[in-house]
Amino acid sequence: MPIGILQRGLIVGSLEEDAQARAVLAAQLAAWQVVCERFNERAATRGLRAVHLARRLGVSRPQIHAWLTEPRKMTLKAAARLLLAMDAEFACAARPAEKSTDLPPGHD
Repeated sequence: MPIGILQRGLIVGSLEEDAQARAVLAAQLAAWQVVCERFNERAATRGLRAVHLARRLGVSRPQIHAWLTEPRKMTLKAAARLLLAMDAEFACAARPAEKSTDLPPGHD
């Protein structure tokens, strides 16, 4: 099974009800998915392995494994470092929220 595949319910069931906590977790998961997709693509096309990333970044193979298998351990710093080690850059975009936060006029 490729790295970065989650079974439904593993993350959804643990989400806090707070909207900010859900937003942070969603951003963290998005970063994790981008890194895992790049890793899987590089593993399939170039034979990249976790040990190669560990050597390139100067960290342990278990640390690479933790980043690639545990979304909550994926920080923006880790995502940026991993992507750079895989000849990529992290990109981020904002989009309107599904629910309004009722900001005062002129503050949206």
